[in-house]
Amino acid sequence: MSEKPPRLKAVEGLSEDLVIDLLDSGVLGRDPAADYRVEHPTVSRKHAEIKIDGHKVELIDLGSANGSRINGRPISRSAHLLGHGDLVQLGQILFEYEEAVSAIAETRRQALADTAKPSQDARKAKMLASDMRLARRIQFRLVPDKAPQIPGYEIAFSYLPALAIGGDYFDITELPNNELAITIGDVSGKGVSGALYMVFVSAVLRARLHNAKGPAEFLTEVNRRMCPILEPGMFVTLSTMFLNTETHVCRLALAGHNPPVLRSASKKVVEMGLDPGYPIGASETLNIRDQRLQLAPGDSMLFTTDGVEEGENDAKEPFGTTRRNQAIREASGALDMNRRLRTELLEFCGADVSSDDLTIIAVERLLKG
Repeated sequence: MSEKPPRLKAVEGLSEDLVIDLLDSGVLGRDPAADYRVEHPTVSRKHAEIKIDGHKVELIDLGSANGSRINGRPISRSAHLLGHGDLVQLGQILFEYEEAVSAIAETRRQALADTAKPSQDARKAKMLASDMRLARRIQFRLVPDKAPQIPGYEIAFSYLPALAIGGDYFDITELPNNELAITIGDVSGKGVSGALYMVFVSAVLRARLHNAKGPAEFLTEVNRRMCPILEPGMFVTLSTMFLNTETHVCRLALAGHNPPVLRSASKKVVEMGLDPGYPIGASETLNIRDQRLQLAPGDSMLFTTDGVEEGENDAKEPFGTTRRNQAIREASGALDMNRRLRTELLEFCGADVSSDDLTIIAVERLLKG
């Protein structure tokens, strides 16, 4: 019976099963020319290197955008010797490493002498990975899973945390009196810290949004409640719009968040000169005010977090507003705008788009037939 080679078996992050037999030294990555290809936006084109010397298998991170971890611990460009059962994380993809079958028998005596701590680390890593998967599922339940169907409007969105969980937030809520409330925000941090504050914003929104007289009053209440709990130096940018779907009047309030971009029916992109103000947490007495605008037939509004404009490619070149506006201009409507912008951003930035959380919301007032 021939020896089974060492391998990496995907256990989290991919919709399809993936087993990589490690037959020789080579590069792991998203690049089509990679020796071992892992197709996922959080995996860099050349993410990590596998070095095989006899029964020794080492992993080296190649300066990837989203990093590599062994049993939950980040690794750098130094070689890390893999052991049976290690959890190897590339971006958001989690693998379990399996030694060659004969190698397990050959190294059993040595493994018994020094596996107490690695096995403990692996168990902790599995528990952490399980907790993070649960946290991700909980976080996704706090944001909409589908756009509301509003007569005369088309609404589409994308939401992609940089890590397993993230600090972006958005909500689309139908209010009384034919109003639709759209909120988008960004916590100054990713991962667990950003997600915790994002949950707090969600709680305040559910408690106060329906009672607010307008978006400025709502954001003022969010600021009042968040100031006492924000760590020094941390802040939250938020934008809330109340859209009357009968009169098509928008009341928009900004707390440090970039204003939305307007695209007219004639496909002209307008950077609205609205005052973004100061972010949540900058002061206990923020001066947040409602700003009004009218949506004409065929007008679209695009809300984003900074993961769009600031997403970088391998050359550290940002996606920027010019590429964003070109994608907006070419779109046929809100659904196409969201899809086109997301696709072009991923193609431009590759894995690097996941160095920041990404949220897109497109709202279009339809032309009457």
